[in-house]
Amino acid sequence: MKNIKRGFILIGLSIIATSCYYDKYQDTPVTPTQVSFATDIQPIFNNNCIMCHNGVIVVSPNLKEGFSYNALMSLPTGSIIPGNSAGSELMDMLNGVSADGLTMPPSGKMAPKNIALFGNWIDQGAINN
Repeated sequence: MKNIKRGFILIGLSIIATSCYYDKYQDTPVTPTQVSFATDIQPIFNNNCIMCHNGVIVVSPNLKEGFSYNALMSLPTGSIIPGNSAGSELMDMLNGVSADGLTMPPSGKMAPKNIALFGNWIDQGAINN
């Protein structure tokens, strides 16, 4: 019984002594994985946007698959600024802070992970991949 207690004490002490050694804060930013327009962005359009953007109701831009990328890149200057999500009006609309009061989707704010995908895609150059 004494050996069992000693074993538990040794195990406990070794866990305490080594548990936080590698848990140091790293001051380097985490680089997001490459965002694909086809596999990450288009499904968001399919699930959240095409009901209005050329689905049942026809609102520009056309966000249906096969048309969405060119439609987005044809929007007025400042709508999407490749490499600059913070300056892109699309991000303001998704975050509900657009200067003209437009919020997309109008039914309610999109999931934060989807908004982050849009931001990463724009920051990575808004390429058609």
